[in-house]
Amino acid sequence: MQYLDIAAAFVTTFLGVLLAFGLENARQRRRTNHWVRQPITQLGERVKAVRGPLDDLVLAIDAWVPRRI
Repeated sequence: MQYLDIAAAFVTTFLGVLLAFGLENARQRRRTNHWVRQPITQLGERVKAVRGPLDDLVLAIDAWVPRRI
């Protein structure tokens, strides 16, 4: 009976440690994803803000000076 108690304690401890490491790994991945995606999202928003006026400028230049291919 003592071996059964030792085995049960080992299994529950092993599962607890495995779950703890798994959860920490998931948290770390989520933090890393947020850390990487936040600047990329901000850069995308800045590009969109600048892209509109630049497109208008290119259209105006194309209308004023036709392209010669």
